[in-house]
Amino acid sequence: MAHMMHRDSRTDYPQGVAEGINERIDAFFIAEKWEGEIENLEPDKCDDISWFDLASLPQNIVPYIKQALEHIKNKVFYSEYGWENV
Repeated sequence: MAHMMHRDSRTDYPQGVAEGINERIDAFFIAEKWEGEIENLEPDKCDDISWFDLASLPQNIVPYIKQALEHIKNKVFYSEYGWENV
């Protein structure tokens, strides 16, 4: 495991979709091997899944994922996200 995040998911759903179900614990792992093709199993939530070099991530990356990747790069094991405005 490379990173653990305690997250308020209300930042993901500003219209209140996640009302009352807002706490998440996300665990991020580093895979050293991969076989097969990646597949989007939630097309209603995501229009594309692609591999990117960490130095060339797209601009529209999910904000909490971007934060987690930065922490992994900097060897920070734990972080919190989305609690600033609670």
